[in-house]
Amino acid sequence: MKLYSCKSARLPVLRRHDEEKRMLDLKTLNLQYVTDENGEQTAVIIPIGTFRDLVEDIDDLAAIAERREEPTIPHDEVIAQLKRDGLVTETSKKPRIAAE
Repeated sequence: MKLYSCKSARLPVLRRHDEEKRMLDLKTLNLQYVTDENGEQTAVIIPIGTFRDLVEDIDDLAAIAERREEPTIPHDEVIAQLKRDGLVTETSKKPRIAAE
């Protein structure tokens, strides 16, 4: 079994709380490949942070797919319901989540 790396490139940072989440570009990853005795690629090794980000993205996509057929509720109705339940208070123009 042989291990080798492709051209080194800067790994994109993908975090849930980033203001702008970029799509993963395979050309920018620091991938490593495992090959068999014939030189055929049999597996790929990715940095653990990238793996965790990919798993998180897959979980998010699964949740979206599961809820795809659910009815939607207009934003104004959601805010009104949260206010009635005491979970949101009105301060200036932006509603704020009430302290727990």
